[in-house]
Amino acid sequence: MTYFGEGHHASLGVGYFRANAILFQTASNSSINRVDRGLLNVEASFAWGPLFLCAEYFRFSGITEDFSTPNLNTGNSDGWYVIGEYVLTKLNYLAPFFKYERWNRFREASGYLVESSAIGANLYLMGNSFRVGITGQRDQMGTSLGAGTVNIVRMTSQILF
Repeated sequence: MTYFGEGHHASLGVGYFRANAILFQTASNSSINRVDRGLLNVEASFAWGPLFLCAEYFRFSGITEDFSTPNLNTGNSDGWYVIGEYVLTKLNYLAPFFKYERWNRFREASGYLVESSAIGANLYLMGNSFRVGITGQRDQMGTSLGAGTVNIVRMTSQILF
C-alpha cells in the first residue's frame, strides 16, 4: 500500500486472468497432469485526504487440494480483504492501519478457511519516497491447515521511485 495522505480518488477495477493447459508431475504420480486455472478479481479503493480504504474480492479456479496424493482433486478458492489507513500528516506522516482478510483456500472440502487480522503503522519518510512499517497479525487456520493460531510481527520497508 503506497498512499500518502494527500489527494482524493475513487476507483473500481475488475479483471479476469486465465492460464490454460498447465502441465505438471508430482512425486507421487508418474503421469503428466493438466490443469486450467483462472482468477476473477474485483477491487475498489477510496481516498479522501488522510483516509484510505481498499477492498478486494478474488476467486481462483483450478486449485489443487493436495499435490502429495496420487489422485489430484481440483476445485476453487475465494476470499476478500479490506484495508484502512489514516495518515497523520501533522505527525510526520505516521499512518496507523488495519487489515481483515478471509480466504477459503479450497471450497470443495472443509477446513481450508483462513481468517487474518492485522494492525500496524507505517511511517512515510524523505518526501514519501521511503516507507517503514510494523505490523502485528493473527491468522486463524482451518482444521485442514493445522487448526491453530499463528501470530506474526513483521517489520517492512519500501523504497518508492
